[in-house]
Amino acid sequence: MDLGSSRSCARRRGNWERRCCAFPTTRVSFQRQTVSSRWRTDGCCLTSGPSPGAASMYERTGMDRLKRSHRVFATALLGTSVTLCVLWLTVGMPRAGENPDTVEAQSPTPAIAAAARGTVDVEGGLYRITAMRDGVVASVEAPEGAYVRKGDVLAVLDSRQEESAVRIADAELSQAEDRYKLLQLKSKNLAKTLERMQRAAAGKAVSDQALSDARDAYETQAIETNSASSVVSVARERLEIAKREVTQRSIKAPADGVVVRQSVKAGETVSAQAMTEMFVLLPDGPKIVRADIPEEYLNLVGPGMAVEIAAEGRTTQSVPGKITRISKVLSRPKSAENSGERNDVRAANCIITIARDTPLAIGQRVVVRVLK
Repeated sequence: MDLGSSRSCARRRGNWERRCCAFPTTRVSFQRQTVSSRWRTDGCCLTSGPSPGAASMYERTGMDRLKRSHRVFATALLGTSVTLCVLWLTVGMPRAGENPDTVEAQSPTPAIAAAARGTVDVEGGLYRITAMRDGVVASVEAPEGAYVRKGDVLAVLDSRQEESAVRIADAELSQAEDRYKLLQLKSKNLAKTLERMQRAAAGKAVSDQALSDARDAYETQAIETNSASSVVSVARERLEIAKREVTQRSIKAPADGVVVRQSVKAGETVSAQAMTEMFVLLPDGPKIVRADIPEEYLNLVGPGMAVEIAAEGRTTQSVPGKITRISKVLSRPKSAENSGERNDVRAANCIITIARDTPLAIGQRVVVRVLK
């Protein structure tokens, strides 16, 4: 059997009999003996007419092609079905714990009434603790990152001079009190003497001059006693002032919170006039967002409205919040001062409350979207 032509011929022994086979891709030449009825290959000739078996082979070839097309169609249909099932499982099927009736209700994006820029802060703001007296830092009791309670000592200034003043004032107070006690005793004695002189003068036992002298002595002593009492009061006040100065040398926490910045070290000099910053305290309070609502959107927002807050550059991840109050005074927003925007922009400061565990840092810039 040779490949190539689609025609071939056969011949009978001694008497040629030409037959053709019309295979589309096969050339066969054969010869059949009349007696044995067997075919054998021989030369090829160009003639027409189908050879034995050609029709049946064409039928088998057509059936094979039909079967192959059916298999291809079935495979494509199966692949499409599998793809649709996978898409339904990953997209259309509700997740675990999700109500199927609410899936379509959660998909729409909420409408936005207004948008503004803001900054994360804490209610009341950060405490910037400065030096109240001039002096040298003797020790730092609360380093950066420490949690402190209200009244805890953060740092101590050198207070040797103030403590010396306390001792002096205490000694002066003691001296004034002793003198006052002595004058009080004299006043009591003179009061008794005056009382006796008055009884004697009533019986004409003493002269009027003696009674007058006793009265003058008592009044003079009373004046001195009152003066000594005033000296005691002044000395006591001086002692309190000296003790207060010692107390002022101790820098204390104004509220419960965390020391987020320590600006001084032991041995450094601080100045009250220069308002030297010593510590920055983050108080334990609710987190808020201070946003500047442009004046053209003020009629669209109000207290109680829900908002979405997202960090700048990550607008796809947002946290919820609620407007608590809006300032009634318009001013130029800080964002306009920093970014060089037009000078005639006016906005109202808006306070938004958020959860304390919200993953937003104090001072972080955010974008606020007010929902309708």
